[in-house]
Amino acid sequence: ISSCPIASYLGEERDTHLSYYVFVSSWMTKMESILSKEQRVDKFAEDLSNRCNVFIQGFLYAYSLSTIVKTTMNLYMSMQKPMTKTSVKALCRLVELLKAIEHMFYRRSMVVADSVTHIAQHLQYQALHSISVAKKRVISDKKYSEQRLDVLSALVLAENTLNGPSTKQRRLIVSLALSVGTQMKTFKDEELIPLQLVLKKLDLISELTERVRAQCDCRFLYWHRAVFPIYLDDVYENAVDSARLHYMFSALRDCVPAMMQARHLESYEVLLECYDKEIMEVLNKHLLDKLCKEIEKDLRLSVHTHLKLDDRNPFRVGMKDLAHFFFLNPIRFFNRFIDIKAYVTHYLDKTFYNLTTVALHDWATYSEMRNLATQRYGLSMTEAHLPSQTLEQGLDVLEIMRNIHVFVSRYLYNLNNQVNFTYQFLRKKFYIFSQFMYDEHIKSRLIKDIRFFREVKDQNDHKYPFERADKFNRGIRKLGITPDGQSYLDQFRQLISQIGNAMGYVRMIRSGGLHCCSSAIRFVPDLEDIVNFEELVKEEGLSEETQKAARQLDSVLGDLARNFAEGTEYFKMLVDVFAPEFRSPKNMHLRNFYIIVPPLVSICIVGTSTYFF
Repeated sequence: ISSCPIASYLGEERDTHLSYYVFVSSWMTKMESILSKEQRVDKFAEDLSNRCNVFIQGFLYAYSLSTIVKTTMNLYMSMQKPMTKTSVKALCRLVELLKAIEHMFYRRSMVVADSVTHIAQHLQYQALHSISVAKKRVISDKKYSEQRLDVLSALVLAENTLNGPSTKQRRLIVSLALSVGTQMKTFKDEELIPLQLVLKKLDLISELTERVRAQCDCRFLYWHRAVFPIYLDDVYENAVDSARLHYMFSALRDCVPAMMQARHLESYEVLLECYDKEIMEVLNKHLLDKLCKEIEKDLRLSVHTHLKLDDRNPFRVGMKDLAHFFFLNPIRFFNRFIDIKAYVTHYLDKTFYNLTTVALHDWATYSEMRNLATQRYGLSMTEAHLPSQTLEQGLDVLEIMRNIHVFVSRYLYNLNNQVNFTYQFLRKKFYIFSQFMYDEHIKSRLIKDIRFFREVKDQNDHKYPFERADKFNRGIRKLGITPDGQSYLDQFRQLISQIGNAMGYVRMIRSGGLHCCSSAIRFVPDLEDIVNFEELVKEEGLSEETQKAARQLDSVLGDLARNFAEGTEYFKMLVDVFAPEFRSPKNMHLRNFYIIVPPLVSICIVGTSTYFF
C-alpha cells in the first residue's frame, strides 16, 4: 500500500487534515464576510464575482475532501490493510470538514439561492459579450462560405439560447453550438479560454446546491463503520472540540437514504433498526457511559478531597474539561435527539437516588455532589426527596429509628418549643390568609358565587358546577400574574399547602414519638400505678448497688410514662388557639372560605366532570 499515491499523500495525516482545516476555516470566514456585506449598486458586478468565486472555491474544497476520504478508505479496504489510529482520526477530521462545508451552504441557503440567480445572469452576460465580439468578426469578413455561415448560425443559436434561464438543456445547446462556432479561428486564444471558464462557472453555479450535496454525501461511511469507535474515543479525549459530533452524526445520517433502497430484506426498516442500534451502542460504550463514570468519579473525589484518595494536581495528572459536552445542542439521529447533558443528568440522578436509599446516612454527601454538579458542569439535578437527617438541628426521625433504645430511655426532645415555633409560623400565614379573603376583588367574587350557589343548589342536587369554578379561576388570572406565570389563586393554594404541611409536621413527629414510646412501655402493666422499686429495695435491705440500679429503673420508667402522656394534644392545642379567632365577628369574611374550595381544586380536575360533589 506504500506505493499507492493516496497512501503516500496521506503519509503525513496530521499535516493533511490540519492544512485542510486551515483552508476550510479560512473559506468559511471569507464566505461569511462576503455574504454578510451589504451589496452596493456601484460595485454590484464586483460583488457578484466575489460571491461566485467563493461558492466555487467551497465546492472545490468539498470535491477534494470527498475524493481523498473515499479513495483512501476504499483503498485500505480493498487491499485489506489496517489503518493506524492517526490515519482514522485524520480521515474523520476530513469528513467533519466536508459536512462543515455542506452546513455552511445550508445555513446561508437563502442568501446563496438569491445570489445564484444574479451570478448566473452576470455569467450569461459575460458569455454573450464574448460571443458578440466573435460574431461581429465573422460578419465583418465579406468572404462568405457555407462553412462560415454554419459558424455564424451556431453563434446566433448560442446567443439566443443564453438569453433565457440557465437550464441544463439550454447549457447543453450552448455547448454544442460553440463546438461549431469556435471553428475557423472565430475566437482568439485570449478570448476563448475566458469564455470556456465562464461557461464552466455557469454550469457549476446553476447546479450549485445539487453538486455540493452530492460531493458532501457521506453514505460511503456505512461500509467503514469500524472507524466510529476510534473517532468517539478521540472526541472524548479532546472534549474541547466536542461540537464536531454534530458533523459526524450528520455524515452517519447520509447512509439512511441508501439503506431505504435495500431490496434484500422484506422491509428496509429492519436494516435501519439494526444500524440505529449499532450506532447507539457504540456511542453509549465509547462516549456516554465513559462520560457518566468520569463525571461521577470527579464529583466523588472533589467531595472527598479530605481523604486524599488520588492525586488531583492538574500539572501532574493533566486535566480534561468535560463541561464542553454539556454545552452541545441535542444531536439529531433518526427519530431521536441525543441530549448528552440530559443523559448524564439522568444517570447521576438515578445513581445518587439508588445509593441514598441504600445508605440514608450518606444523603448529605450526595446532596453536596448534586450542588457541585450544578456549579461545575451546569447540570440541573433533581432532588431525591428522600428523608434525611439534620443532626445540627436537634433530634431526627431517622436517628430515632437507628438508636431506638437510647430514645425510649432518655427522650428529652422539647416539642413545646417546636409547637411554639409552629404557632408563630401559622400566625403569620393565617394573617396572609385573612388578608387575601378580605380583599375586595376576592370577597365580591365569593359573595356572588355564594348567591349563585344558593339559587341553583336545589336544581343541581347541591353540586357546584365545574364551569363556575373555571370562570372564577380565569377571572382571578385577569387581576395579574407573577413573572413565573402564577395567579393570585395559585399563590393562595400554596399558602394553604404550607399551613397544612406545618400542622401535619407537628402531628407526624408527635405520632412517631408516641409510637416509639408505646412500643417501649408496653411491658408496664399499669401506667397510672407504677410501683417505686427503690422503696421496695430499701425495705428489703438490699445492697447499695441494687438500690442504685432500682433508682435508675424508676427514673427510666418515669421518663417513659411522662413522655408518653405529655403533650398528646398538641395538634388540638393549635386548633383551640386559632378557632376562637376565626369565629370572631371581625373575621366574618373567613366564613366564605368554603366557596373558594372548588376554584382551588379545579386545576387538579382532569376529565369531563361537570360538577363538584
